[in-house]
Amino acid sequence: MIMNYITVDEISEILDELEVEYQVDFDETEDPLITCVMSDEPFNLAPLGQGPFYDSFLLRTVIVPDFDPGEMCNQFNRTYYYCTAFTSMIHADATDQEEQIIVAIEQAVMLCGGVTRDHLISTLHLWESVLLHATNFFEGDDKYSDEDID
Repeated sequence: MIMNYITVDEISEILDELEVEYQVDFDETEDPLITCVMSDEPFNLAPLGQGPFYDSFLLRTVIVPDFDPGEMCNQFNRTYYYCTAFTSMIHADATDQEEQIIVAIEQAVMLCGGVTRDHLISTLHLWESVLLHATNFFEGDDKYSDEDID
């Protein structure tokens, strides 16, 4: 079946099928946000458009880099054309004035024109691979080898 729109319930069904841990944060005054963990890596899935039928969603993760975040984002973006890494600043905690540089990685998933459920599942598998590679790349860690991801 071709889908041009998706509901939070349909997203939840796909996440259940993929055995992704998730929590839906939703109230009537705000857009929904789905907090997920896939392969021990946290990310957010944010449906976009006029609810309850969303025409796209955004996948986003945040990583604290070990090295020069600007240069690392440039290298990452030259490798991954279907998602974007960029730097941002956050406060270390609510009372602290010190800011910390983070790297956010986002991938927009559009349903306009129509996609299949299998395409969405494949997209989430691809996102899982991006999460694992990005963690390894930005944290300078050999936590995941190529054999683990294939």
